[in-house]
Amino acid sequence: MERRNFLKGSLGVLGSTMMTGVFSTKLFGSALSKRKKLVVLFNHGGNDGINMLVPYGDPYYNVIRPNLAILPPDGSGSNAISLGENGRHDGIDFGLHPSMSGLKNIWDDGNIAFMPATHCGKNPNRSHFYQFSFLGEGKYTTDTHTSDGYGWVSRYMNNKYLLGPQNMQTFDFTAGYFNVFNGWETLGMKNPASAYYGMSKTHATQYIDKVLPLGSDDSSVEAQVSKLQSFTISQIRSIENYDFSSTPQNGALYPSSSLGTQLSQAATMFRNTPELEIIFINKGGWDTHSNQAVRHPTLLGDLSNSLYAFYTDMGTAMEDTTVLVLSEFGRTAHENASSNSEGELIPGTDHGHAFCSFVIGGQINGGIYGGWPGLNPETQLVSKRFLAEKVDYRDVISECLSLLEGGDPDSAFQGFTRTPIGFA
Repeated sequence: MERRNFLKGSLGVLGSTMMTGVFSTKLFGSALSKRKKLVVLFNHGGNDGINMLVPYGDPYYNVIRPNLAILPPDGSGSNAISLGENGRHDGIDFGLHPSMSGLKNIWDDGNIAFMPATHCGKNPNRSHFYQFSFLGEGKYTTDTHTSDGYGWVSRYMNNKYLLGPQNMQTFDFTAGYFNVFNGWETLGMKNPASAYYGMSKTHATQYIDKVLPLGSDDSSVEAQVSKLQSFTISQIRSIENYDFSSTPQNGALYPSSSLGTQLSQAATMFRNTPELEIIFINKGGWDTHSNQAVRHPTLLGDLSNSLYAFYTDMGTAMEDTTVLVLSEFGRTAHENASSNSEGELIPGTDHGHAFCSFVIGGQINGGIYGGWPGLNPETQLVSKRFLAEKVDYRDVISECLSLLEGGDPDSAFQGFTRTPIGFA
């Protein structure tokens, strides 16, 4: 292999999403001091928010979901979990899916806010991959595809730090799969405790030591190598020293799932990296076109238990930590008529419009926000199938960014001024 191509390949291994660009800034100094934290957890596949935050008080809920509707709370453990008086919003009583007792504990602390009809962009495409990219770049409408190519995290961080990345300010557990970091150098790996893109920690650091100092007759590659050398080596070697096997704090019990593992690792990284501000995690599997009554409770249980473990593990540090949970879209309000090979009905839901976003943290004013559009197919659903949108997803994200220090939350999106929701 020619050295030029070898070096280009090595840059991809390092997980950089560097792009060139000039932004205004508010912070010129070092980012070494302890920062407030944000975890962005993306439910890729399209989470059915209607059966997560259950609108059991909506008179049309049982009508359009005769097989999938969650029954009203009765204390049995198999019906919706009551959220008490504060679970009534816009004249409708809401409860949590019965598998989400972990989130109920956070609700009781007053530290979780739900937006049950979050806007996923004007004229949503309802393609997983398009919408995934659409939200990552912080777009609003599919009418035009113009974009500067940056992710919304990148715009926010570049506006905040004129000198660019200094140490590990962001980390990507998707290893570059999501585009929120486009334009901001971010180290990414799916499991920092065990492997570096298929290499052991020892081999990875040896590889970097040998590859990065090499020259190149390609000036653009050489410039990137020079820029990334100290940045990447210091980050990888910092992670190498973290004890990811240590016992979680405060009696936290993480599920053995990939989400539980990554949130446990995120807590360890936050404790050991004062300058770390934003971590991105993805949990897939939410595309429940069929057999939703079996699949969805397992997904929701893992989500709830993993988040509650992280919340417990972080302890008092949750006062400075926010967790934002998003999806590329919700599901159809109506259940479908999917069946198995024997002809048995195993209904699910299809790609929809509005989704249920939610936010967790010690700075969060708990509750339900944004209004409820209703489930009447004739007068309230979009095209008689889709939950209408009430809250712009950019407002949700920017309100979370407002809880970090020093940055301009509106800078994450092009031509945007946020409307406060009220949870922060």
